[in-house]
Amino acid sequence: MEQQLFPEMKELQCVHWWFTGRRKILTRCLESLIGVQSRLNILDAGSGTGANIDVLLAFGDVIALEPNALAGDHIAHTTGVPVVQGTLPDIPFRLNSFDLIVALDVLEHVHDDQAAMIALYEVLRPGGCVVLTVPAYSFMWSGHDIVHGHYRRYSRGEVSRRLKMAGFAIEFTTHFNSFLFPVVAVIRLAGRILSRSRRSQMKLPPRWLNSVLARIMSAESLFIGRVPLPFGTSILATARKD
Repeated sequence: MEQQLFPEMKELQCVHWWFTGRRKILTRCLESLIGVQSRLNILDAGSGTGANIDVLLAFGDVIALEPNALAGDHIAHTTGVPVVQGTLPDIPFRLNSFDLIVALDVLEHVHDDQAAMIALYEVLRPGGCVVLTVPAYSFMWSGHDIVHGHYRRYSRGEVSRRLKMAGFAIEFTTHFNSFLFPVVAVIRLAGRILSRSRRSQMKLPPRWLNSVLARIMSAESLFIGRVPLPFGTSILATARKD
């Protein structure tokens, strides 16, 4: 996470509809993928402010990997989980260390994302799983991506190809944030056409609207692991190390 964005993101990642909706989708994904009785060794690769750690703790013991020292201190203070400062692909873990690795909206921040996927594969135990999310569609590139330090946006096919090249066997891929996709796409494209400013579009709406949007996005969790959604602002992929 970029240093200047930390104060804003610390609040947003707790309450913003997009993050709360993604946590609901993550929970459903993990329940479908590994079940609710598992006690796994889990790496949260790129923890941000640690807003997803409570979800992950329901499935096992968690280590947070985060390059931002300020964010790492916040994670350690608020969650109590061990925090390792590091950046993909140069991560300081032994081979075959984890049963589950979660990298939520991380790979788009990494210059060499293929090397990052290989690094995740190497520290994953045989039979272990990786769950990742990334932003979708190059045509939606905007100042929002620039200010958040993105190198790229992805297609589902590209995510699958890169995971396979790293050695993974694909379990499931889908778009998400599909129900709200038309609205978000229009806002992003209009912002790109009407303004050249490099500004984040991740703002907290009024409380009532935030709640409605969170419910709409959370409803997509019913499809996770069952039916791939054909479009959306983001992509979810799960894969296994055979």
